[in-house]
Order: sequence, then structure tokens, then C-alpha cells
Amino acid sequence: MRYWLAAAVMFCVALAALYLPPREPHRRESAAHRPPEIRARQQVEEKLAAAVWVTRVLEQRDSLLRTAAQTGLLEGDTIALMLDPGLPPLFQTLFSRFLEEPRRLMQDYPRLGPLIIATVVDTLPDPRGLPSRNPWGMRVVHVLPEATDGRTCLAIVDVGVWAGRMITLGRASPLEIRRLVPVSHLLGVCAYYLRFGPPGEAVGAWLAEGNYILGQEPTWAVRQEHQPLESGLRRPSRTVGWWDPYSRSTTFELDACAGGDHAACALAALGKEAYQPDPRLASRLIYNRRIMPPGVAPVVRYWSVRHPLGWTSQVYLADMVNDLGADRFQRFWSSDLPVDGAFAAAMEVPLDQWTMRWARAQVGAAERGPGVLLSSAAVGLLLAGAMVGGAMALVTRRQVY
Repeated sequence: MRYWLAAAVMFCVALAALYLPPREPHRRESAAHRPPEIRARQQVEEKLAAAVWVTRVLEQRDSLLRTAAQTGLLEGDTIALMLDPGLPPLFQTLFSRFLEEPRRLMQDYPRLGPLIIATVVDTLPDPRGLPSRNPWGMRVVHVLPEATDGRTCLAIVDVGVWAGRMITLGRASPLEIRRLVPVSHLLGVCAYYLRFGPPGEAVGAWLAEGNYILGQEPTWAVRQEHQPLESGLRRPSRTVGWWDPYSRSTTFELDACAGGDHAACALAALGKEAYQPDPRLASRLIYNRRIMPPGVAPVVRYWSVRHPLGWTSQVYLADMVNDLGADRFQRFWSSDLPVDGAFAAAMEVPLDQWTMRWARAQVGAAERGPGVLLSSAAVGLLLAGAMVGGAMALVTRRQVY
């Protein structure tokens, strides 16, 4: 009897669920449907937060340079680490390892200036009530030699509120710290300045226009051997995996370039229309570039600044070094010609042609013909045949009484 009662209760619950009126779905209010005064206030708050962040970075730069000059760190060409002596011992133990791998990776190259890695912890609210500059994990900002003393490059590691709390509670291991702040982000575009010197005027403006995203992954310092490009499918590095949609998505410019469109290759390489068409995001990026002092290069994520070269745009410059050699890259980097002319003169190949080869190394060469793979069509036909065969078998077994 128990089973019959349980089945009756379950049937009643299912029947009630079917006949109950559906709930009104919770709809998030989009920015376009908000009142004008709220949108105006949000824009002012965003601009205020950006201005406050730039001001704090400049204050940190001046303070670090003064301290480094007093301790003699600016005299040589070393890679040094600066930690706040007031930090807890656990912070000092974890962040002291920041120095080991960058120094080891750069020891084989003659450096043209010092690299100072500094750690700033933002765990307290601003006394003036201004918005926190980094409420989450860790963010790296490079202050290039053109914004310091002409030789020194700063890598400021900003530890956010969440990351600082995890470290304080002992929940952040050295491996987790390294995942949040990879060695490549510590070196970043500073590695190019330390090895190749300041870029030419046109090359420097080209990098700044793209927020220096093309030089954020100096893989030539990690591999240290010549690696020519080969056509294939390159996966994103480190923590990006199959679960990340950006590891599978590509841009229209990158696909067109890999498919043989030289004009798309040139536009993508030069960074034209390099950002998402979202007007709100575009206006924010334009404002940030307007107030950003020359030589301040925050490490940006691909999902916050979309570059037409796709999710591997961060290794674009590094692949030039690995594929074409450091000597030819040096001539391109230091040239006073426009970017495409400097590349053709130094690399002896047009920029769009090499970018097409680079694009095919990222996403593979485009295949002409039907978009459906033969294997996918075969699997679909087999499934359809199995379903039709099963339906026919069931029909033939039916009996009429």
C-alpha cells in the first residue's frame, strides 16, 4: 500500500506542477532601459574611478622611484623586488618568490635598465570614500621607462581585497599566487624595453593604441630557441582551457586573414577597429586612453579588451622574435618608419603576408567547400538511420486485436 500512496502523491505533485501558472521570469534591467539620470551617474562614477586609479598609480610610481634611488637600485641593470616592510610575514614569504623566475629568464640577455617588481596591497577602504581600484584578485601595471627615468621599468602588483583576504586566511598557496600573477605578466612589455630598448615613435604609438596587449606574453624569454611558425591550431596558454569560450572563439578579422584576405590581415595587425562595438565599452576605453599617461601599461585580459588578432594577440610580438629572429626584430622595433614599412624593411616580408602565416598558426588554414565535416555528416546519417530503423521495428511488432 505504501508504494501506491507514494505513487499517487508523486502523480498529484507532477499534475500540480504542470497546471500551476508559470512564474514571471526575473529580467535584469539593461543599461539602455535605465533612467537617464542613473546612466549619467554611472558614467561619472566610472570616469571618477578611472581618474582615481591613474592618480594612485602615479603616486605609487613616484614613491617607488624615490625609495629605489635612495637604496641604489636605479644605478645598475638588475631585477629587484620591493616589498612593503609593514606587510605580514606570510605576504613577504609568498611574494619574495616573484623575483626568482624573472631573474632566471632574463639572465641570458644584456639588459638596458633595471626592472623593479613592487607589491602593493589594497585591503582597506579608501578614507575619502572613493571606489576601490582592485576589489578582486591581482592586477599588474607596467610603468615603462618613458614614464620613469628613461631606464627603469616598474611592474606594480596590486593585490586586491579578495586576494589579500585569501592570503591572510592562509588559503592562497604559492602555486595559486603564481596562477593569479604569471611570470609572463611580471615581465610583460617591460621585457622588450629591457632587451631591445625604447621602440621607434610609430611602433611605440602602435603598441600604446592597442594597450600594449601585443607584448604581454614575452614567450621568447621562456623558450630561448628559434621556433618558426607552423600552420595548425594553437590553444591559449596557461589557465585558459576547453571550458573557456574564448579558447574556441575567433574574431572575424582573424578568420578572414587565415582565409587569405590580405586587407583583413593588415587591418588586424595595425589594430584598426580593435575593440568591441559596444558603445559603452568603446567610450570607456577611449576615455581611459585619454587620461592614461604615456608609458603606463596595465595588463589587460582578452575578455575586457577584444583585439582583432584574437585570444593569442598577446604573443604576437613574441612570435615575431621566435620566428624571424631577434636581430631582425631589433631593426623593426627601433625603426622610425611607419609600422608596415618598418616591418617590411626589417623582416624582408610584408606585414600582412607574415600576419596571414601567423593567423594560420593560430586557427589553421581555412578550408574551402561545405562547412559540415564529412565525419559529422556520417555520424548524422548513422543516427538518422538508427532512428528510422528502430521506428520501423516497433511498427512491425504492433498487433491489432
